[in-house]
Amino acid sequence: MNRKFFPILFWLALLAPAVSCADGPSALVQTQPARTGTLPETITAYGSVVPARGALTTLSAPRPGLVQSIAVVAGQVVRKGQSLYTFATDPAARAAWLTARSALDYARQDVVRTKRMQTEGLATQAQVAAALKAEQDAQAALDAQRALGADQASQTFYAPYDGVVMQLTATPGDRLQTGAPVLTLARAGRYAVHLGIEPEDALRLRPDMTVSLSSVFGDVAPIQARIASIQGLVDPQTRLVNATVDLPPAPGLLPGMRVIGRITLGEARGWLVPRQAVLKDDAGHYLFQITGTQARRIAVQPVTESGRQMIVRGPLDARLPVVVLGNYELKNGMAVHEQ
Repeated sequence: MNRKFFPILFWLALLAPAVSCADGPSALVQTQPARTGTLPETITAYGSVVPARGALTTLSAPRPGLVQSIAVVAGQVVRKGQSLYTFATDPAARAAWLTARSALDYARQDVVRTKRMQTEGLATQAQVAAALKAEQDAQAALDAQRALGADQASQTFYAPYDGVVMQLTATPGDRLQTGAPVLTLARAGRYAVHLGIEPEDALRLRPDMTVSLSSVFGDVAPIQARIASIQGLVDPQTRLVNATVDLPPAPGLLPGMRVIGRITLGEARGWLVPRQAVLKDDAGHYLFQITGTQARRIAVQPVTESGRQMIVRGPLDARLPVVVLGNYELKNGMAVHEQ
């Protein structure tokens, strides 16, 4: 081989790696200028519709007795005055009423007899006073039995207002003591929502904040409401803090319905980027900016998002564009070319 070709081959060997690097992989991306902006800062929470405070009534046994029949089922909508259940008085309670009535009759007769004896000089004024006191006591005992309904062998109970039967505690044939619950009734149209809030978010809430509520299934138009109260403890079962939202009258809401609530905290300011521009891996959230023809990874912290936009905080350079498409295949320092 001619010695004149050795220097040429030598320089070609040195240039070969440089050519290889220059022809290395380059990703196609789309960018937009880095810019700051604001978005509404919101908290998203889930909950369910419940009866409002003071809208629940528990109907119970007024005296010992037997549940003869129940005319409704759990979840049934009832109207004011509609029959709910029939209750039979326990024989012992009925006997107490009859005894009280008999005692009053005897006490009245004793008063008449004692007064007559007084006119004949056979009874004193003190004896007349004692007879009158006995009559008063017997009347009070009878009134107490009547207030308990012991004067009725059987009694039908009716709905005190339009509502929904929330729960049946008793069944026909049950023997109940005084005060034992039979059913729970919720007043129609008076509902609230219990939202489960993350403990760190609950510290940022306060009563009267605006909440946008909608069904998780999307079949009810959003309802604007306000926070009524926030609990000061973490629920041991859900590990969340419960917030109560009073609902205005709204069609389509029923007790037990699952809803999603978005609570507006205010406005957040920072770098305004599309949601797809922000990625996440084990190291945290990040995005890419373009320096010359290379992608540079920037760690960011999401603040809030709304629709397709997101506010983030991080050391972005306002002079460098942000990669919004094609970022999934990028690595730090990778060559790029823009669409």
